[in-house]
Amino acid sequence: VIVRSAEGEMTIVINQRQRPPIDGLWQSLGTFRFDAGSAGEVVVRNDGTGGYVSADAIQFLPVD
Repeated sequence: VIVRSAEGEMTIVINQRQRPPIDGLWQSLGTFRFDAGSAGEVVVRNDGTGGYVSADAIQFLPVD
């Protein structure tokens, strides 16, 4: 997963063969700052994998 935010670009590698740590269902990508009116991007890719990548939702939650 590549996240492009106000802080720049970060690559996060997720092993989908392992059970996700949040309720066995969810994987947090981290905390990122996105500026209003600026472009942000989350890219899900399968480069370097031996199979498929499954992503059914990406949720953005506000942080106080």
